[in-house]
Amino acid sequence: MQAINWARSYSLKNPMNQKQMEDAIQSLSEGKLGDMDDYSQEAFTKTFCEGILHLEGNLLYGNDIHPHKAERFINPTEYKRKYKEVEKIVANSIERQKRLYLQMINSK
Repeated sequence: MQAINWARSYSLKNPMNQKQMEDAIQSLSEGKLGDMDDYSQEAFTKTFCEGILHLEGNLLYGNDIHPHKAERFINPTEYKRKYKEVEKIVANSIERQKRLYLQMINSK
């Protein structure tokens, strides 16, 4: 299924969130998204995943825990707390986005 391959090209830093995003695309693909042509599926998947990817990156940077900010070391407990907080926000956003996209697809 092409939609899953497109979703995998948007690699999140958190493997749990990545799996959740791929599962959301899989779920959407089993419905009306699977009936769309390739261009529509790609555009839909890209629109779904890009926002999540940017949200995660901005949250990681904002909390000073992004891998590219390795020069800033914080204690492991603080890092873990911030990482879990980002993970939870991204997971909630994926679920919210999935619900919105389901409504959008089903309204056609």
